[in-house]
Amino acid sequence: MAFVNIPGNPNWEYDNDPPNPGGAQSALWSTGTNGIRINSRGEEVYMNCRHKIIHGNAASKPNEISKTFWDGFVSYFFDEFTDAKLAYSLRKLGQDSPVNALRIRRSTDNVEVYVGYDSNNEVSTSSPITN
Repeated sequence: MAFVNIPGNPNWEYDNDPPNPGGAQSALWSTGTNGIRINSRGEEVYMNCRHKIIHGNAASKPNEISKTFWDGFVSYFFDEFTDAKLAYSLRKLGQDSPVNALRIRRSTDNVEVYVGYDSNNEVSTSSPITN
């Protein structure tokens, strides 16, 4: 069992190896792979989700969030405001944004590191750091 971020939905995560909830929900659980199943309309659904802030350390009660909806929801600033010439953010602003969000230099020895975007296209404590 490992909870992973739902792309484009920074407050929710899903279990990519959910336990069988038992009872009537076992039939639905058995149709899933890696925490995602396809519903009767052919849409993908994340199984066993939890809110990262409200229930960040708790095991989730069985519930679902539409993967099909969130896959289509991810948008970037420059995709919506195509006339914009300049913008600053610690979130990725466009599909073609640079791999790294920041370059940071330590003044004592001038060592520089690059900070990339995390899985939610934001700068956070889980962002990759390289030099």
